[in-house]
Amino acid sequence: MISFSRAARASDAFLSLSSLACDGPLALARSHVFHLDPDPQIGAILHNAGVGAARYNSILYQSRFSEELPYFRPDLVVIDFGTNDYLYEDKMLPELESEIRKVIKKVKEAAPDASIILTTVQDLYWKDRNCKAAIPFAEMILRIAKETQCGVYDWFWISGGQTSLKKWFEAGLARKDLSLIHISEPTR
Repeated sequence: MISFSRAARASDAFLSLSSLACDGPLALARSHVFHLDPDPQIGAILHNAGVGAARYNSILYQSRFSEELPYFRPDLVVIDFGTNDYLYEDKMLPELESEIRKVIKKVKEAAPDASIILTTVQDLYWKDRNCKAAIPFAEMILRIAKETQCGVYDWFWISGGQTSLKKWFEAGLARKDLSLIHISEPTR
């Protein structure tokens, strides 16, 4: 999950990547700061609260999320999960929609003035098998966004839809580790 806020002062115009507190095995504490804009009056702050391989429900287990998110006074919260919610079994668990709605509710309660953007997930391959659950996942995200008045970045269709990741790979813009999951910097 990523939140964006305007810099409170001109001297605060920077890009900050940091994680909100997370208990248990996903505990993570890191922070990186990067300059974002040469004009300090335009500055923005980016907080990345994600943990690699996290699922939507991971936010529901962050004990201090509701306490810490308001500290950042976000104008925009991008909820960018989904890959690990259906990748391995190529199906969505019945509770996924409820978990997504609970995450949206939690964000709205903690940052009522923030806009929220949900994202769909790009095309994926697991063990050389195309994940067909990407289409129903994208349809679900679009429906939930409409019903909860959230914005959407429809990465699935913008990136080319079903089986498009192979084209990204052939163009040198995706990497194949165990499977074909992630886009990357050009390899050629």
